[in-house]
Amino acid sequence: MKRIAMATTLAIALSGCSWAFQDTLPDIHKPGDAPMCSKGKGWPIVDTVFMVSNLLAMAVYLDAEYGGAAAVQGGFAALWGASAYSGFKNAGECKQAYFDYVRKERERNER
Repeated sequence: MKRIAMATTLAIALSGCSWAFQDTLPDIHKPGDAPMCSKGKGWPIVDTVFMVSNLLAMAVYLDAEYGGAAAVQGGFAALWGASAYSGFKNAGECKQAYFDYVRKERERNER
């Protein structure tokens, strides 16, 4: 029982890594300005790994006919999946803003 409690506490503490740790493109960002956000996809990848591990755990619990535990694992999988989706989306937007910034800088330097 202690293992389940520790695993649940750890899962709750780590849920939504992209939401918790990723810097998103600010709403006040102007095209051509240097973006202050995270281009990296490390946190969304962590979320994806957690999502897959929870889906596998859910499958094991369903096979063993532990419906309640399977539902909890499915809920965590959905949480991490949503965080991973938004993390990949935010990283792509930041990367595009960075490319726009570099393009504008090159145009400015060519003049």
